[in-house]
Amino acid sequence: MEKKGLAFDREEALKAFREARAQGKKRFLLPVRYTPPSPSLEDLYALGVREHLATAETGFWGSSPERVHNIRLAASRLDGLLVPPGPFSFNRALGPIALEAGFKEAYVIVGDRTEIGVGGGVCQVSTTLFRAFFFAGLPILERHAHSYQVAYYKPPGLDAAVIQPYKDLKVLNDTPGALWIQASVQEGRLRFHLFGTKDREVAWEGPFITDRKPPLPPREIPDPTLPPGARKQVDFAAEGAKVVVRRRVRYGDGRVREDQVVSVYRPWGAVYLVGPSPAPEAPPAPPEEAGAAP
Repeated sequence: MEKKGLAFDREEALKAFREARAQGKKRFLLPVRYTPPSPSLEDLYALGVREHLATAETGFWGSSPERVHNIRLAASRLDGLLVPPGPFSFNRALGPIALEAGFKEAYVIVGDRTEIGVGGGVCQVSTTLFRAFFFAGLPILERHAHSYQVAYYKPPGLDAAVIQPYKDLKVLNDTPGALWIQASVQEGRLRFHLFGTKDREVAWEGPFITDRKPPLPPREIPDPTLPPGARKQVDFAAEGAKVVVRRRVRYGDGRVREDQVVSVYRPWGAVYLVGPSPAPEAPPAPPEEAGAAP
């Protein structure tokens, strides 16, 4: 059900406030006007947005404030996005991941290292959106697994790493009309809802895990911003493995498409930030000799 919005002009609101204050009033009427939803339900229906196709969610409890900020910002950039028929690029839809675009520095995965980089947490958004596309039965044109199994992205095998401009998430909207993306971030969970015209049924199974390898030993990264002697865990140990998730898509016209997502994860060790070494304690003063002068 669509709802009308409310809008007001800043100067008109200030004028009404000042007039009320000059008259000694404790209340005043805020001059507002109704705004129709854009696009309206009628507009969406005409574009092919007619029913719910899929929902996906992931959790990010324990993330740093900077990572949470990046998740919220990236999700907001995709909330309400209309995807026309044809190829969809996550990087193109999101725009630049840069400080100038409002993103903050947080820990990111770079090869076999965990280090500070702009946009840490954006992969939580690409992963969650990838799952919505996967559950809706859209063909996957480009998708990259992370180097290792990230604790936030369970079950394994359905993550999607993005690194601009080298790695992207791309899918094909081959439905009869446009797709509409809705995002929500609340209580440590990110959700994407996908709407469009339902013309297929999707069944998937997995993950199927083979080639398991034990996690690596933990690593420590010096962090001078921490108190002396402090130790803070920022990443968790994960086994190496090959993970396969299979999918079967049956279209309304009887066509059947079967595919699978294959991920090869390297073993990973826990990562800790450590503060400077505590200053050495001063040696105790030698005891005074008996009978010494005070």
